[in-house]
Amino acid sequence: RQLAVSAEGADAAESAELAHALKSLSRNVGAVRVGNMADDIENSARSHLEKPSEETLAQLALALDETLGELKALDEVVQADAEAAA
Repeated sequence: RQLAVSAEGADAAESAELAHALKSLSRNVGAVRVGNMADDIENSARSHLEKPSEETLAQLALALDETLGELKALDEVVQADAEAAA
């Protein structure tokens, strides 16, 4: 959300910083697709001073939603396994 708000403003540097944080967090939890998308946004913002387009942000939002759904499903499996083992 913060990345979308910064894209509406005039600051590509802020977009780069937010994308960097999202990239790091995503890659730390294994969300490679989101991390790679954030990396592309960061590089574009730093190299070309370009803010992400609405289309790019929509694609990122979809990837985030899908990733969060996968993480939730994984958490449910882990919880069920933990309950079965108890």
